[in-house]
Amino acid sequence: MTALVGYAWPGNVRKLEHAIERAVILARGRVIGVRDLPPEVREQPPADVSRGQLDLKGNEPALIREALRRFHGNRKRAAAALNVSPVTLWRKMKRFGINDADRD
Repeated sequence: MTALVGYAWPGNVRKLEHAIERAVILARGRVIGVRDLPPEVREQPPADVSRGQLDLKGNEPALIREALRRFHGNRKRAAAALNVSPVTLWRKMKRFGINDADRD
């Protein structure tokens, strides 16, 4: 999970979908491991806190999508999990171009 959340996911959600599909196909057991992920995801360099490479704003869209997925599109519950108001969540979804279809 850390590798998936830590990856920048350039492009769009399809790249994430393809990575998950690949991992499911290549998984050697019932649990997907880091070794089952695409090379660009599993071999990413660790973030360097001292150089300021952690990008909270850059990860915001992925966190919003994950919260919406976990709560099956329930914006009120997703907002509570993200510790923001439902209105703030709606504004962020609008700013990042996230719609209800992006949660699946």
